[in-house]
Amino acid sequence: MNKLQIKLACLSAMALGVVSNAQATANKLSENVEQEVRYLVQLAPNSVMTRSLNARRDVISLQANNIVNVEGVDLKEVYPNSGMISVVANAEQLARLKNNSSVVNVVRADSKINIKIPEVNNTASRAVIPMAMSLENQDVGSWGIDRIDQRTNDYDGQYNPPYDGTGVIVYVMDSGVELEHPMLKDRVAYTKNTYNPDAEAFDCHGHGSHVIGTVGVENYGVATGATLVAIRPFNDSCGAGSHESFVGAIEFAVADSQAKGKRAVVNMSLGYGAESADAPLDFFETAIQAGIDAGVVMVTSTGNDSYDTCDQAIARMPNVISVAATREDDLEYMFTNDGPCVDIHAPGVNIVSMDWFSDGVRGMTGTSMASPHVAGAAALVLQANPDFTPVQVRDYLIEQSTKDAIKSFDSHGAPNRLLYVSDINGDGVIIEPPTCDEDPSQTQCIENCETDPSHSYCDNSQLSSGVAVVLSGSDKEEQVFTIDVPADSGSLTVTTDGDNGDADLYVQFGSIPTTSDFECRGYNGGSNESCTINNPQEGTYSVMVRAYNDFTDLSLTATFTGEVEPPVDCSAEPSHPDCQQPCEVDDSCNPAQDINETDLASADKIVRIIEVSAGQTLTVNTSGGAGDADLFINFNSEASSWWGADCSSRSSGNDETCVINNTEAGSYYITINAYEGSPFSGLTLSATAQ
Repeated sequence: MNKLQIKLACLSAMALGVVSNAQATANKLSENVEQEVRYLVQLAPNSVMTRSLNARRDVISLQANNIVNVEGVDLKEVYPNSGMISVVANAEQLARLKNNSSVVNVVRADSKINIKIPEVNNTASRAVIPMAMSLENQDVGSWGIDRIDQRTNDYDGQYNPPYDGTGVIVYVMDSGVELEHPMLKDRVAYTKNTYNPDAEAFDCHGHGSHVIGTVGVENYGVATGATLVAIRPFNDSCGAGSHESFVGAIEFAVADSQAKGKRAVVNMSLGYGAESADAPLDFFETAIQAGIDAGVVMVTSTGNDSYDTCDQAIARMPNVISVAATREDDLEYMFTNDGPCVDIHAPGVNIVSMDWFSDGVRGMTGTSMASPHVAGAAALVLQANPDFTPVQVRDYLIEQSTKDAIKSFDSHGAPNRLLYVSDINGDGVIIEPPTCDEDPSQTQCIENCETDPSHSYCDNSQLSSGVAVVLSGSDKEEQVFTIDVPADSGSLTVTTDGDNGDADLYVQFGSIPTTSDFECRGYNGGSNESCTINNPQEGTYSVMVRAYNDFTDLSLTATFTGEVEPPVDCSAEPSHPDCQQPCEVDDSCNPAQDINETDLASADKIVRIIEVSAGQTLTVNTSGGAGDADLFINFNSEASSWWGADCSSRSSGNDETCVINNTEAGSYYITINAYEGSPFSGLTLSATAQ
């Protein structure tokens, strides 16, 4: 299909939209209730979230596996930076999914998100360039870039910024791009279609080609050295996109830039109204904020409806750079959205850039044309200051902007700031970087954590063998960590050590443990817990520290040591303990020393430990004396309550019995507990393992 055929097909698709929508509605009504549907699921954030995308993927994957195992859904995609997954589920599974404690929100993945290509005014081509510009000496094709490299509007037909954006990727999330255009085919590095990953991201409207040209095409764009990437989250007619296609677009930009080790900017010249200024962030905005947290600069247009920008989704977000539009005479564009949520203005009226329907250029008007000026300028800032955070980039552009340049300004609270790029890193403007507690993703903060991971701002969700991390937790808070255990490890030991509060410990292989699903647990009173797993599997173990009560300054350490002991050859050593299941006659198979004690007394509790072999029968009796004592037995750690014990006996008085058949090899803790603090005395204890 040639270029003209593609464009005509797009226009036909737009015309047929009403028919298609009617058919879709009819199909939907006939769906069987048991039909499986794809859903986008927002997961509850983990208490210890990492800034490493790979580590985030591990944590989110563990959460996803838990959901898959519990709810029986089919996992389709993991969006680690956004903390989301997509799954296929039927109606019954969906109902359970919505009630899962690990799930914050669920939406149908293919449901239409109310984002559109903004309406823009199309004009002719070069005739829109102000007459003040000398056509004879002109080196630029658009007045916009001429305006932003000088403080006044005395146009000189030149654009000479101090940087060109080299080393920075600018992702343009829009209607796609016309790669056959002679001025675009050598500038756009690659494309991504997140609505249909198997299709090309060809321009379905013309808007995207124009916008990407303003970002970085020679003589028309701001950052002519930046790497340009087109992302299209819309369908082929540009009539709609889905929740998953828009979240996937942000996720792609974050993952792609991190994989390439490049700083990145995302331009979103989109029309998108919020339910209200204070409405919670939706799925797309949540993904955008996660992208900002990962270090990607986000830039958006304010819209062309003469509304308050604070009522516009994306543009209302404080760390997104929201851009309003001006004319060539420095008046504000009459339809631009304004108000206090505007960050900066940039040229947006009669901006000349690439025309998708020809090999030439055309003019367009709207805040969609202003936003790519700022996105390009952000790339210049990142080239000059590669360690800047997204917030620093925003503040730097605001600091550098020309103040009070916009004439006859009725802003409804918007600041009078016009984009200016010529003094980037050139006039001594210094912005104090945030502290590591405010932004731990800074290079020096990461290096500090590699040297000393005990800093409060370090991401310690990935444990290293033998390296302690210090944490605090509030009542019932659950913090999850992981440790990768190599092959041939003899044991994995996880300990907590603290003097304040009460923390419990849970360990599980391959998935996040819960209070009812774990491989090992420690839940004594206080915060000193220990779990040891002999001959652990190769792979990732998850460690959960749960605050039974508030705790502070807890030291968590996970250590794997030694090598796996070779299995015993029972044909050569038939009397070895490992070869006798259950133990029979030989005393060497029974390391337990029977316990026989008399005249025991306490107003609290008495704890004894008995060592037993695998496959034995452990019998524990208490009798005689005065008062009321209860009996709790638990493997590998002291039971803090009767409901958490492997065996408990709570009769009236002191006569109690617990029997555990087919024991595990190791330590059993025997707790004799004074009922409700009432003292007992004269008690006799006997414990035998046979």
